[in-house]
Amino acid sequence: MHEALTGLLDTADLAMAAVRDVVEDVGSVARLVNDARLRLDHPEDTIVAALAGGTGSGKSSLFNEIVGTDAAPVGEIRPTTSEPVAAVPDRMKTSFDAYLDHLGIERRVTHPRTGFCLIDLPDTDSVVVAHRHRVEEILPRIDVLVWVVDPEKYRDAALHHRYLRPLSGYARQFLFVLNQVDRLPAEDSEAIATDLRNALAEDGIESATILTTSVPADLPATGVDDLVAALQSLAERQEALYRKLVTDLGQAASELEAVIGPPVGYRDLLGPALDEALSHAVAGDREAAVERLSRFVDVVAERVGGEAGRRITGASAALPGEVSRVVGSLRQPRSFWRRPRPLDPEKVAAARRDLETILAPVTSIVTARARALAQVAELAVGAARLRSVIDR
Repeated sequence: MHEALTGLLDTADLAMAAVRDVVEDVGSVARLVNDARLRLDHPEDTIVAALAGGTGSGKSSLFNEIVGTDAAPVGEIRPTTSEPVAAVPDRMKTSFDAYLDHLGIERRVTHPRTGFCLIDLPDTDSVVVAHRHRVEEILPRIDVLVWVVDPEKYRDAALHHRYLRPLSGYARQFLFVLNQVDRLPAEDSEAIATDLRNALAEDGIESATILTTSVPADLPATGVDDLVAALQSLAERQEALYRKLVTDLGQAASELEAVIGPPVGYRDLLGPALDEALSHAVAGDREAAVERLSRFVDVVAERVGGEAGRRITGASAALPGEVSRVVGSLRQPRSFWRRPRPLDPEKVAAARRDLETILAPVTSIVTARARALAQVAELAVGAARLRSVIDR
């Protein structure tokens, strides 16, 4: 799978190069592809997981319980977690240094468990805007997201609308933890878990894995071993990591396709436009010929849109002068004949070729666009194929 993903990353590079021939800015996709390549340079038998949740959900207490330290600050003042902290397995103390550097996570500890590097993130609903931005910067780069909710705020609109719904395409990379269940009777805990499942279905997240935990200060923790086992199981199968990267590359294909836009049916538009413009040119009507080609250019530019569309529109500036030259080439010399002689068919064919040459800048842009669409389609197909292999 590593080799297949590396090949797909190469396909993504080719797709971006083709798209850059049409549109200069593919920055967000380039970052996504670079992140995926960097992740493959680090251990694949250990997942990078993060605890994400709102204020008061108890994720920092849960983090400390899992890693066996008090690395994450816990307190009554909200928000408590201002900077993310990462816990790396003891046996690979430095294995993720470059990756954590890339994420900008400076605070690091080790833990005795295996299979996962765990990150405690700032609160998703922090009143400090910089904290929320920090979360949103890191989230897309994580293999597995553990969403920690509490019995009071599990339906919080900010969590569902700002994060879960937009990220629902990554649902199989999610675990959900209903924390602080020690505050509830057993039957209430089950009812809330069911309601949480319904809320997630509304977000487009079906068949969610929901675990229940509690980390009370004066009693033994519950459910933590189940969460650890779930993370270790994902690491052992490695499919969580691979599915995340393949989903990223499928998303990259979708973003590139959106940047380029759909096919425009260029050849279907070009033929009639050339025929009509040529007819006007043969009749000596320069203005009508210019108007017909200008209308063609405008239609193509509108269908293409964006930066490439603006470049196509700019190509129409040279039409009047170039069309005048073609019309001049068809002008017959003065004659004593009452009726003008029929034009030489070869001369007419040459004029049509000249008109098509005038449109060469437009054709070049559209052709580059078509090549880019084909390359992006190859990326999309490759991602879908790998996704089906992983999901078997």
